[in-house]
Amino acid sequence: MTKEEAAQDKAKLNEIINNSAIAFEEYKKMMEEIGVWNEDISTNSKGLSGAIKGVTEETAGLLAGQIGAIRINVLEHLNVAKTNLIYTKETAINTRRLKSIEENISKIANNQLLTLQRAYGG
Repeated sequence: MTKEEAAQDKAKLNEIINNSAIAFEEYKKMMEEIGVWNEDISTNSKGLSGAIKGVTEETAGLLAGQIGAIRINVLEHLNVAKTNLIYTKETAINTRRLKSIEENISKIANNQLLTLQRAYGG
């Protein structure tokens, strides 16, 4: 893998991570707007369960839809990352093969040069 290919792969991975962070922030903002997110959720389970008990059926449906969309987006990003990894591996394998071909061509060229030199008395 060349440095350029590695940089492209790194950029794609960073894009996936950034998109996931953006999706999480959107999810968090939505939860804050409907009143079921606060900074104490991770440390206070009663705060979360109390917020969940107060959710209406309509709000729960909206949340289920949003969570489903987030799951779909994450799966799509995961598939893109897996496909990228497969192509990266294939590129690395093909690059190794190209190096071998280049070495063989170089040997052939050197042998032809030696043959020409011998033909002209060199």
